[in-house]
Amino acid sequence: MIAITLVVLFSVLNLAACSSQTETPTLTPCPGETDPSVVIRNITFENVQLGKKLKIDADFEIKAPLDSDPVLYVYFSRPNGTQLDCPDYISNCELMLCDGTKIDEILLNREWNNQCPIPPGNYTAHVTVRILNGEYAEEFIGDGNLVVKFLIENGGKTADCVTFPVYVEKN
Repeated sequence: MIAITLVVLFSVLNLAACSSQTETPTLTPCPGETDPSVVIRNITFENVQLGKKLKIDADFEIKAPLDSDPVLYVYFSRPNGTQLDCPDYISNCELMLCDGTKIDEILLNREWNNQCPIPPGNYTAHVTVRILNGEYAEEFIGDGNLVVKFLIENGGKTADCVTFPVYVEKN
């Protein structure tokens, strides 16, 4: 879960910013999410600003083995609910949690050696990514306020789903 959270955060990294200060957003369960098999406990962003190197730490608990092609999906929207497409400059908004082949998947999945099943336990994921700067990035973040959704699926069923606000600071 932590790895999943980190992957999602990694995706958000390219968009989110909160200056050089540490930001720990409030995580809100998605509607209908009552008994997740993965629990994202905490996400922390440091140095979140366009053009800067963003550090993301995520703590999560896996309550039951993830063994059926688990995937982390990352979605972005505006606070008013307007959905945003996954930006081209984000490596991926769909991250395989096992047998990943992309560098961000491999880094995210290193605590379980990128292999399934992912055993129950507590995990921490650490990701550092440079947040791109440019016209498209500024257009994407708008006024800087975004809502990020992390959806983890295992075998096509929801294992966890949370949303959280992110403020991306422009230069």
